Amino acid sequence: MRKKQMLALFMSLSLLAQGMLFSGCGQKSIGEEPAQTRTETEGAQSMETSDSNKQDQTSETDENNQTAADKTPDQDVARDEENGFALRFTEALLKQKKEGENLIASPYSAWLPLAALVNGCSGATQEQLLKVIGEAGIDAETLNQTVKAVNAGLSQEERRKSYEEYGETFESPLKIANALFVQKDATVNQTFEQLFSDNYDGKLFSVDFSDSSAANAINSWASEKTDGKIVEIVDSFDADTVAAIANALYFSDSWSSPFLEENTTEGTFHGAKQDENAEFMNQKLSDGIYYEDETMQAIVLWTASGGQMVLCLPKDGYSAEEALQSLTTEKLQKISGAEYRCVQLSLPKFKLESKTFSIKEALEAMGVPLMQATDAALTEVLDNEALYISSAQQSAMVEVDENGLTAAAVTVMGLEKMALMPETDPIELTFDSPFAFVLTGNGEDAGDQILFTGVVNHL
Repeated sequence: MRKKQMLALFMSLSLLAQGMLFSGCGQKSIGEEPAQTRTETEGAQSMETSDSNKQDQTSETDENNQTAADKTPDQDVARDEENGFALRFTEALLKQKKEGENLIASPYSAWLPLAALVNGCSGATQEQLLKVIGEAGIDAETLNQTVKAVNAGLSQEERRKSYEEYGETFESPLKIANALFVQKDATVNQTFEQLFSDNYDGKLFSVDFSDSSAANAINSWASEKTDGKIVEIVDSFDADTVAAIANALYFSDSWSSPFLEENTTEGTFHGAKQDENAEFMNQKLSDGIYYEDETMQAIVLWTASGGQMVLCLPKDGYSAEEALQSLTTEKLQKISGAEYRCVQLSLPKFKLESKTFSIKEALEAMGVPLMQATDAALTEVLDNEALYISSAQQSAMVEVDENGLTAAAVTVMGLEKMALMPETDPIELTFDSPFAFVLTGNGEDAGDQILFTGVVNHL
């Protein structure tokens, strides 16, 4: 089995002790290890399977991680292609976004339902879908095993088990849930049901798409799986809908080194359209992973569990959108290998919330099959039925403050029938104008999986 771990995008980051905000900075050499601790639903009847909680990476489990020497060229290619989907998906959404608007999206929340639907098609359609999601050249079985391993890594199953051996509990900051909502008189293909359960921890629910109870059931499920952060993802379904596949992501974690609230100051954020009052969190990083090129400055912030937020501040003449579009897997590797620098960081507290928006156009632009009734078909989801993806929508949010960050996303795809350089002085880095970000999860057999991407044009 070819297990996948995502590209090792980032190195460890150690933050200066909080009480030393205004002290001077020393200098570290490249590669020096930073000192850091890595530390069912109303209206629906459960039919089987179990959902699972996902994410996290700590020093306690570092011994379980694969070293660079253990990685094979095939694994490197696979990781590169998978994060490539995340970046292509983001670019497609940027193209349909209005100028000056914010963006918050979850590529991984869109990727997982598509990966699951690989088991619902065959032949050329399956090959095309595998190619689009970055899995060309492998079969469905290998993909399923990979997803299972990656999600187990993101959830740090090994760490949870080790805690249990000592009578303790461990709760991952990342929770992943997958579900298939099926018309009450439809019959799910047994093979698809088993694969969805075994490899995606998928749950099946029986609903009635002919009335509002189906939307209520999905919205209740979404709210439950995102801790109430996303309470409505759908309001109704077309009369021909016979199934809906859904994913929910919920990530909540503290910073590895929290910002002190007493150091938060009032300031001005120079938004894309107008200036705004903002609260800026301030912290001096003694050995921040800092990157700079002709278009941007970037910094990596660690969460306590090993998640990373890459913050990208465009230079004059460039937009936040251009900064995000410039991120390739190769460039993210450069950021991960950047020198440790002393950085005086000033970052505004912010909260982004998207209304439910369609991602169908973006997926079609990427070449995803199964999006039209006259196109390829999902023939192996329900017995004796050929389906296509009639709708695809997502809702997402992120909130950043002194203590940490919280992010959530829900993706729902409706399925309908078809006819067949180091220096001692600190670098001043103030995010007081539009910027972009990437949030990744980390874990054994998972690497740095891109979970969320976004642009902050206004607060």
